[in-house]
Amino acid sequence: MKFSLTFILSLIIVLISSCASMPNDLKNDLDTKESINNTFISNQLNKTNNIELLKALENGFQLIDLSDDEINIIINSIQNNEIKKSYIKKVENMLKNNKKMSLNKLQLSIVASERNKEIILETLLENNSFFSIVMNENDATFIEDNVLNSNLKFYCNSFIKEQENILEKKIFVESDNKKTLIIYSNDFSKKVTELKLKYPSEIFLRVNDDNYESSIKKVLEIDESNLRGEIINKFVNNRQIEHTPRIRQDIGKIYFLLDYDQGKSIAPLLKSYVVGIKIFSTSEIFHNADNIRDLADFEEILMPVSKDFILKTGNQKYDRLKQGIEKLVLSDFITIEKIYQNNLFKNDILLNTGLNSVSKNKCLNRDMGMWKVDLSEVIGRS
Repeated sequence: MKFSLTFILSLIIVLISSCASMPNDLKNDLDTKESINNTFISNQLNKTNNIELLKALENGFQLIDLSDDEINIIINSIQNNEIKKSYIKKVENMLKNNKKMSLNKLQLSIVASERNKEIILETLLENNSFFSIVMNENDATFIEDNVLNSNLKFYCNSFIKEQENILEKKIFVESDNKKTLIIYSNDFSKKVTELKLKYPSEIFLRVNDDNYESSIKKVLEIDESNLRGEIINKFVNNRQIEHTPRIRQDIGKIYFLLDYDQGKSIAPLLKSYVVGIKIFSTSEIFHNADNIRDLADFEEILMPVSKDFILKTGNQKYDRLKQGIEKLVLSDFITIEKIYQNNLFKNDILLNTGLNSVSKNKCLNRDMGMWKVDLSEVIGRS
């Protein structure tokens, strides 16, 4: 028996829908922490202990369809002066936009891999969206398999390219007189070739699983420092003097271009040698980690992602953090589709990558600021 695509798609939707909702009492602690830590939302309130109001406002500014209960919570909070007067117009405008959006069916036409189709369907169902979706039509929006390295519709650059641009400005353009040490693996050779052409005077160190320790010690001149310590000990009547290796003094910054398996070994080693030197990386260094607790290896590394985004990533139920990031990026794509289809331009919109405002026919940039990895900020102390 043959089934039509419509029947199969409907069956998938029913199956996913049955798994998409989750009772409030089963949500983990990170959900609450995520809402409370959202600065844009919490700034609107006179008090931030009303978790239901925080979540309702967050959903509203994310253009997630609000339930009647959520709408009533927000309206009552305005009447009870829980929302600051300076934000009331923004909140009322958000409610108006949400109502307008809820009356119109979101119509999507996409070409994507099976996995990305599943993510999009899952997101639409979780957000209670009223939608119609058509797959694989000739004039449909094409979504590449590698979502994080592709230019999604509406955006100026890919998720990763934007991070690279931010770091390039931070590391090389806003540079001091000291050199930057770029530690990279073969997988990032193309990016390194670009950097070498633009910044040939910097220090580039290619590493692999077999040579990274000896290579790092050599470029930092650790062995030379240890040798000097041994020589000093010989001239103090054989008394052992505690010696801390001193690295070369012309390095002011370090930039990692590594994947997770390499990064989790190299980052702790390097941090044991360098003190007071800023270390940078894109989020690629932790993409293949199982969960956000694995970021412990990257404490104090500066990354162009926000703490809130990391929290959202950790809340996704996937085997790897990369899959959670892909879902958040595709979810933002859907939100911007809603804005275009409902003419909701130039309003405050809370995307997963942060607060933004969409202008018609103008590509969008993500800018999540810089976060120095601090695990205590994203998971509770045990």
